Amino acid sequence: MAGRDEGTRVLVVDDEPVVRQTLSVALEGDGFVVDAVETAEAALPLLAGQRYAVLLLDKNLPGLSGIDLARRVRATDAAVGLLVMTAFGSARTALDGLHVGIDGYLEKPFSDIFALVDVVRDTAERARQRRRAGRLAPVVDHFARANAALQAARGGGALVWLVATGREAEGRWLVEQAERAGDRATLVVSARAALAHLAGSQVDLLFVDLALGGGDPFDWLATMRAAAPNAACAVLSDDPTLAAVSRLIRMEVSAVLEPPLERPVMVQRLAGLLARVREQRAAEGGRG
Repeated sequence: MAGRDEGTRVLVVDDEPVVRQTLSVALEGDGFVVDAVETAEAALPLLAGQRYAVLLLDKNLPGLSGIDLARRVRATDAAVGLLVMTAFGSARTALDGLHVGIDGYLEKPFSDIFALVDVVRDTAERARQRRRAGRLAPVVDHFARANAALQAARGGGALVWLVATGREAEGRWLVEQAERAGDRATLVVSARAALAHLAGSQVDLLFVDLALGGGDPFDWLATMRAAAPNAACAVLSDDPTLAAVSRLIRMEVSAVLEPPLERPVMVQRLAGLLARVREQRAAEGGRG
């Protein structure tokens, strides 16, 4: 049952007592209501009975990991804020979190507890905005349920893709995948052409090659996101760093595709992305 303080209620899951105590004191001092437990298994009954604004999850928990718990939570609640903490940060683990749908990736030890409280406050506000918008559809990662939802809610309507990349093989492959899925894709090979297309067309899904824009890739990505604020976004990037992935998470990128895209792991990532987008569009259709 949702409590009246759900907008400020935080759940901390960490097996280190000092981390639980530090976060509880800091967050309660800022007005949050904090529950703290040491394992994912102990968190599950709390999650079943209480709606939280933000979960802070240690990645390397005993038993069920923080990423696994985030995945389980996100499957039933697309709005709650998810922050993953770890003392052993890597781009690979950050990518795992990005594809689960976390809101942030925090490295231990915490260098500035006040900055961390700011992150939690910002994440709680994003969660409130998502709940207000009614974006509560479950996240799934297989094609079958997504396609069924699409057929039921949108009458078989196709998703509209924009693929912005100068990599011929990757662009052609993505267009082929769109056609196989019954969607419509447009391939553009320059930043100018991408922005011109978005000026005159609405899209459901953006594929943005970070190497295409020239200059700062994140400025280029932000420009594309601003031109299509309602589109889901995936980026093409070669071997992204931990800092880059953390920034992509903050920019609410839905997936990172690392060329070559024909590899099974990339095919799975694309499938998961399409499933999430279809589920979201189905939910929007059901509300319309």
